[in-house]
Amino acid sequence: DRYRDDAWDFPRPVRAADAGLLQKAGWVARLDSGRSHLEIGKAGFVARLVSRDQAIVDMVDQCDAKAVAARLDTSRLAFYDEDALANAVKDGPILHHLETAAGQALARGPFSVLDKTGLAPSGDPQDYFHPAPYWWPDPDRPDGLPYIRRDGERVPGTALYAAGSETYDRTRLQRVFDDTTVLALAATVLDGHHYAVHAARLFRAWFIDPRTRMNPHLRYAQVRSGHDNNEGSGHGIIELKDFYFFLDAVRLLERTGVLGDEDREAFRAWLGSYCEWLDTAPAAATAFCSSSNQGTYYDLQRASIATFLGDSATLAKISLYARERLATQIAADGSLPRELSRTRPRHYAMFTLQGWTSLARVLSSVGDNLWQHKTAEGLGLVQALHWLVAHENKPHTMSAETVDPDRLGPLLLDLTHHDPAGMPPADLGRATKPIFHPDEAIAPFWLWRRH
Repeated sequence: DRYRDDAWDFPRPVRAADAGLLQKAGWVARLDSGRSHLEIGKAGFVARLVSRDQAIVDMVDQCDAKAVAARLDTSRLAFYDEDALANAVKDGPILHHLETAAGQALARGPFSVLDKTGLAPSGDPQDYFHPAPYWWPDPDRPDGLPYIRRDGERVPGTALYAAGSETYDRTRLQRVFDDTTVLALAATVLDGHHYAVHAARLFRAWFIDPRTRMNPHLRYAQVRSGHDNNEGSGHGIIELKDFYFFLDAVRLLERTGVLGDEDREAFRAWLGSYCEWLDTAPAAATAFCSSSNQGTYYDLQRASIATFLGDSATLAKISLYARERLATQIAADGSLPRELSRTRPRHYAMFTLQGWTSLARVLSSVGDNLWQHKTAEGLGLVQALHWLVAHENKPHTMSAETVDPDRLGPLLLDLTHHDPAGMPPADLGRATKPIFHPDEAIAPFWLWRRH
């Protein structure tokens, strides 16, 4: 009677009316654990209880992984929708945008980490390098170290495509993600093999060719000089956030035949090494534990890679972690307090919810419906989106910063699909723009995404 019931225990039966009348009704001996350290003294008793609970957790995890594995198909698109791409020939205006964007992508690249004019603190040119965008020299110290944070004020060269960004790797990495994806979509929808050929060049230069590829880690992403031995921070993990749509591009390229078996094996080995780094690096642990958008995009990245590699165990765990994380981010009114405390609350609220909706799509590829999940307080993605829509133009809630008004379009379509009855009147004309700035976390040609 003194044992604590766990969530997986059956409800206890009602005590009998004559319970307690006998001093001792009997004794049931347990089987030996088979582990000597669990059988000696009080410490062994406590360790035995812990071991029992862990064994139950492991069994439940294995059941979850098997359920995911039964629905996991690594060749299936995880973000884009197969039927939408098959019917894209009917989307005349969007096809025009795709053809234009693909033509521009054909004229760029290939890109490599070797192209940057700067160098990571390691001295290895194949190490990805990008400084933390909001960290500046301390004006009160002669050497400026350690750097201090000035939220919202970008260090020169850290904005995508801006002057000075050639010093670092982020702009070129984003080109690889976006251009490869646009070209893979064009090869699929417009039936142009030359698009796939150039996309394969971009892909190989960044991830496959031993002479030019990026080393599989983010050890020097968002470096804050004078901190952590001049290694990157947990915030740097987000710079590979766009794997969620890029891995679909790789799937599409594999279907065209432009990637051979050696390419496939080398890329999966690269991803495996990168995941090993994520499992051990302090910066990755910081991102995983974050209660802000950093944690959300960590989950999105791991889930996307897991669907590509067929890692059902990791995918099942991310599904669980995401549900726990949601409860730490959404307030009772549906707002996102952590993001609203930033100097650009409107941007970060939209940015975070884009991450959540993308994660929901990736999980839906194995039949996991994150949209239906509610916290203990009855909150979920729908409630958070309703809050955002209701407060979009209220300067007393969010700052008067300028953002692209069309950014709300993809989120409005999500509300229309997942809560049609509760959806307020909205201008869905904003939900037609096919390409956004990468900082807005909306995949290229997102209109062809999963629901």
